[in-house]
Amino acid sequence: MKYFSAQHGLVEEGYADGELIYRFTFNRPERQTLLLLPRYKKYGKFPSTDGQMRLLESGTPRGIIDLLTEGSYQALGRDTIDGVEAEVLEFQDPGTFKNLLPKTIADMQSITGKVWIGIDEQLPIRVEGDITIGKSFMTAFHELNLHEVNTFGDYNVELEAAIFDTTAPEGYTEITLTDILRLVPPEAKAGVAGLGLVPAGVIFWRRRRRQKAAASPK
Repeated sequence: MKYFSAQHGLVEEGYADGELIYRFTFNRPERQTLLLLPRYKKYGKFPSTDGQMRLLESGTPRGIIDLLTEGSYQALGRDTIDGVEAEVLEFQDPGTFKNLLPKTIADMQSITGKVWIGIDEQLPIRVEGDITIGKSFMTAFHELNLHEVNTFGDYNVELEAAIFDTTAPEGYTEITLTDILRLVPPEAKAGVAGLGLVPAGVIFWRRRRRQKAAASPK
């Protein structure tokens, strides 16, 4: 489920068998991104990247089409889908979507797909694509081939600002390096180090130790 607002930002929720597995919130005014993992009661919060801000600034139906076709694309002619005559475009590796998340979170290596655009309304009706994701946190440090189908619901509806809130819910704690090492399978732990997460954690820990030592009286 996705909520897209030119004013507030973007929210994406992922479900499995009715259970909320993840929730990404990209808040445009705050320039903040929030990742929730309800199953573990964990969250991650970080400043929005340039790619995320470009997506949020293009949060209109026409803007989404422009972003999907910012890489290489070709027109495939017309088709009728859901009873609507549409123009079909095939796209490959749109830069903004490919770089939507930091690679340590979701390493989207390639994106290919098609978008159906209504002839009369000039609005996207359907987007279907294949995404190759490398070893990263969202794939538990495995490689993943994802086939995604997006159908568009209502346009120009009122969305409350609270939907895009980046405050972590009560009872959630921030994701730590220890959590990452605990959540990923044993065979994938080497991938954590390979992505640079372990050195970053070690550096942060050492810096904190140095600061405490400097503050201690001799």
